[in-house]
Amino acid sequence: VLRWSVAIKARDLLYKYFGQLELLELRFSEIRVQFPWHDAFTTKVTTQTSLAFEKASIIFQIASTHSSIAISQNRSDPEGLKRAFNYFKTAAGMLTYINDNFLHAPSTDLSKEVVKFLTNIMLAQATEVFFEKMIDEKKGPAIVSKVAAQAAYLYTGLTEEVKEFMGRGIFDRNWITLIQIKAKYFTAQSHYHRSIADTAAGKHGDSLARLNVADGLAKEAHRLGRNFNSDFVSTYSPTLPPDAGTSILELTKSLQTLLTEKREEASRDSDLIYNAVVPAEAALPVIDKLSVAQPIPIQEVYGNPDVQKVIGPD
Repeated sequence: VLRWSVAIKARDLLYKYFGQLELLELRFSEIRVQFPWHDAFTTKVTTQTSLAFEKASIIFQIASTHSSIAISQNRSDPEGLKRAFNYFKTAAGMLTYINDNFLHAPSTDLSKEVVKFLTNIMLAQATEVFFEKMIDEKKGPAIVSKVAAQAAYLYTGLTEEVKEFMGRGIFDRNWITLIQIKAKYFTAQSHYHRSIADTAAGKHGDSLARLNVADGLAKEAHRLGRNFNSDFVSTYSPTLPPDAGTSILELTKSLQTLLTEKREEASRDSDLIYNAVVPAEAALPVIDKLSVAQPIPIQEVYGNPDVQKVIGPD
């Protein structure tokens, strides 16, 4: 993961170089220059004389750089949240462009299945940032629960996708564990915020049932988080941030502590005041999902006046 200032400089160089490649392709389409690239996951070297391969590789690097910029943001700052949300979406847009325009990938990292998976990771992280933004802005619990449900849905889908890559030298087991934790974490968040809305609506039985579900999921997420943190060695998973273990441990511990307290409080209130019937989890209404993150097209990125200044005249 690059530091923000370094990543911005790298991004601008990549923007400019890609612009030059576009011009080169228009004016000297038959040019034959060897372009060697190390695969981002297998480290295998692929060399081609295709300008299309060089362009796809550069766009992949731009997506990676945008992701690094997003990750490096201070998400306790509202402006940092906005930048992170935007950069995750632009990274998704770059990756989408690769899948839509480069059909014959010579390397694993540019293959359709891998690029699709990475695109979905960017959108899941963008949704996660949007959830944090809504918490920061103290939005209503009903809508917050829907955004959390969308994040849980995306991470759950990624859990199934990443299993297909195991044993192929693409993603290691840490990826699976981290994504599984995020899926449980956001499912718990979704039930927790819906429980707040249920309480406000006088649905005390439903609220306690959701807190029971959320508390169980939070405990499981924290158990996995502890194991992940104790086993995580960043050098074995260079495609994950070096603080991935401590970050997920703090996140899951905080939620588990909160939910245990809230569940015990709601249980006491139910026994002493409401005496509400607590339905089984299967009987609870499904929480609607709210999609909040879509890829930003590459045309929109390159159409930005600031990017045009970076690229410069032909």
